[in-house]
Amino acid sequence: MMSDEEFLAFAYRRVLGRGPTDDEVEASLSRLGSEPASRHTLLMDLLTSHEREAQLVNAEFVPAGHFYSAVPARREREIYLDASSSTPVALPAIDLRVDQQLKLLEQLAEFGASAPFRRRNPRTGCTTSTTRPTPMPTG
Repeated sequence: MMSDEEFLAFAYRRVLGRGPTDDEVEASLSRLGSEPASRHTLLMDLLTSHEREAQLVNAEFVPAGHFYSAVPARREREIYLDASSSTPVALPAIDLRVDQQLKLLEQLAEFGASAPFRRRNPRTGCTTSTTRPTPMPTG
């Protein structure tokens, strides 16, 4: 069986991807010796910590730039932004109706507050809706 020190180092590495600080070691070791089921409590505290939640919010199942990622690699974004800032956007023979597009955007912006954006639960990793969609009027 692992000692408390080994368990603590293992838990921090596996959950947060780093070792514990000296202050965290001191506080956690005193808790591990005094509380019943304290290893379980420590793991739950690490899994539900703000640090872990921040890691999950930005996590993707594949790295940026991977074939399955929706996010392009940083270098690809930089190349695109450099090229697009120096090249004027002109599409000959295509009327984009920019004024009408901007007017539509202003109309759609009113619905932004009631849009069902998704939020990731740090405990389960599942996404849930943060707002309920407004029902469409009938008739």
